[in-house]
Amino acid sequence: MYETKAHADESYLYIRLVGMMQQAEAEECVAAVIAEGKRLRPGFSIINDITEARPTSPEIAEIIKKGQTALFAMGARRVIRIVGPGAAATSLQFARTQRESHVGYESHIAGTLEDALAILQRIR
Repeated sequence: MYETKAHADESYLYIRLVGMMQQAEAEECVAAVIAEGKRLRPGFSIINDITEARPTSPEIAEIIKKGQTALFAMGARRVIRIVGPGAAATSLQFARTQRESHVGYESHIAGTLEDALAILQRIR
């Protein structure tokens, strides 16, 4: 499952991932994330809540890389990942796909959405 929403007034894209995505859902998610990202001006941030996400297969990781690359091309400049106690492996996977995508996001880690929003306010 996924959820995404552009917050144009605060210049960030919220993405929440839950469980383990299969190929069709991953492709749908990336398309939705890109569509929402297009509503933002360059320089926007991404808040990616992966507290309930599970690591994915290498094939799904490739789909995620395409989304990361597209968002960077649209002007995303930083990502704040919300990582819960059980999401360490997923966080490492997202960091790896980011590196492999050669996207130059500034990356931050938060424990909760409130923490992520506080980081967002601080780094603007």
